[in-house]
This record gives sequence, C-alpha cells and structure tokens, in this order.
Amino acid sequence: MQAALSSAEGANVSALCDGLFACAEAFSFDGRKAAAVAIYDFLRDLPQAPEEVRAAALRGAVLLRGNEGLVLLAEALRSDDDVAADAAARTALELKDPGVVPLVAAELHTLPPHRQVLFAGVLGKLGDTGALPALLELAKEGEPPVRLATVTAAAEVGGTDTVAALVELTRDPDSTVAETAIECLAGLRGAEADEAVVSLLAAPDQILRVKMVELVARRRILQAKPAVAGLMRDPDDALRLAAVKGYGQLATSADLPVLLDTIVTSSQPSDIAALGKAIVAACRNGGEQKACVPQIAETLERATDAARPTLVKVLNRVGGP
Repeated sequence: MQAALSSAEGANVSALCDGLFACAEAFSFDGRKAAAVAIYDFLRDLPQAPEEVRAAALRGAVLLRGNEGLVLLAEALRSDDDVAADAAARTALELKDPGVVPLVAAELHTLPPHRQVLFAGVLGKLGDTGALPALLELAKEGEPPVRLATVTAAAEVGGTDTVAALVELTRDPDSTVAETAIECLAGLRGAEADEAVVSLLAAPDQILRVKMVELVARRRILQAKPAVAGLMRDPDDALRLAAVKGYGQLATSADLPVLLDTIVTSSQPSDIAALGKAIVAACRNGGEQKACVPQIAETLERATDAARPTLVKVLNRVGGP
C-alpha cells in the first residue's frame, strides 16, 4: 500500500491511507509498536496526504511513542503547518504525560498570536497550575486576543496566583480584558475568590465597585452584606442602586430593619422602587412573610412622602391574601 501511494490519485489516496491506518491499529493491538509508528510517520510525511490524514497520523505517532512523543509534539506546535499545530493541540489533551504542560508552557511565549490562543486553551483544559506563570505573563502583556484567551485559561486552572492576577486585571485599561477578568472572577470557586471580590468593594473606581456589588449577589457572598448595606447610602447613584438591588438578593426577613431604615430616608424614585422590591423579597425569603407586617406598618408612619406610596404597596403585597 505504501508503494501504491506514490502513484495514487484522488479517492484512491484516501482509500489507501485508510488501509494503512487499519494496519497501524492492528500492529498496535498486537504489540508491534515500532511497525505501527513507522506507518504513522510515513503518513504524516506523505506530501499528497489529505489534511485529516496528516493530523491523524501525527496523533498516532505521538501517542504511541509516549514520553518520546513530546519531541514530535514540540516540532508540530513550532512548525509553520497549522494542520500539524491543530493536531498537536488536540493530541496534547490526550497524551497522559507530565511533560506536556511544561513543554507547552515553555513554548507559549515564542508562538505567533493565533497559536498562543490555541495552546492557551489547551493549558486551561489541562488544568495544571504549572502553566500559570506563562499564562499570566501573556494575560498582562500579550496581544488583545491572546490576553483574553490566557485570562480565561488561567481561570480554568484556578489557584491563588490566578485570583490575585484577576483582581489586578479588573482594573486593566483595556475594558474587554477587565470585563473578562470580572467574569472569570465570578466563576472561580472558593473562599479566596469571595474575599477578593469583597476587597474590591472598597476600590476607588466606582464602576468597578458597581460590578463587584453585582458579583457579591451572583456569588451569594453573605458575609459581604454589611459592606453592601453601607453602600446603599453612597452618594454615587449607580453604586447606591446596585447596592440596593444586590442587598435585596441576599437579604432575608432578619435583614428587614436595614432595608426599612434605608427607605425612610431615601428620596430618589429609583432607589425607593428598588428598596420596595428588596423588602418584598426579604420578607418572602425568611419564613412567614406576614410576620413582617408590623415592622413595615411602623416604618410607614415615619416614612417620607416620597417613600410612603411604595411602602403602602409593599404592605399590601406582604400582608395580602
């Protein structure tokens, strides 16, 4: 079949390649690894082979060689052949060898941007913290698409260094990078990520603080309720409104006094409307909502004219049938 391929054309090339793949699989099954590797090497170097054949042959050649296949993997990710590089990326995810991550991480900064994006994704999926230095370096200094890919990949890996880097990147001048860092921070698990989000509630950037309030609610960081409650009186309209909405998502009936004390002094219609919704939600999120009626009724008596109509509606919703 190998000899016949030298003069084959069209569909015959694919058919002969399929036959050789079958032979390689049979040799591998029988323990004749060297014979199988020889076929894969022949196919990956065959000039007239279709792209899918060269990709599959590279995969077979790397996987059968095991640790020795790392050399081929490195050649493929460095090569000018995108087909080989794509095959190397897929194969890296299959090759159960501890040397894969150090190899790819070491090569990452030398690759062209489109390939950095590809192999950043590989490192993210492999989830080894050994890749973090390379990923975080490019997250700070790479081309825009590379920065986004490496931020996402680092978040997939996780770890202390990732949390710290994401916190820093939330302030990045590139708004797309900053938004990606925030979204990645939202998806990280663990108390360390919670603490990082809470710490950013005191950031000097008001826009960032608004986003962190929203993250507190999304992550349900209950220990942040006192900090969010304080922001419900902030002079910045957007931050104050975000805090009211966020607190309402976290509150239970035990938090009703905080919400009621806030609404009686509020004058902004948007704040009052959001506080009304938050009060209803808190009453429903703490057991028997009608038990909240006396507190709301008492608050109604001392409320401002601006807040009173909303409190009447709240009272009807909470105390109604």
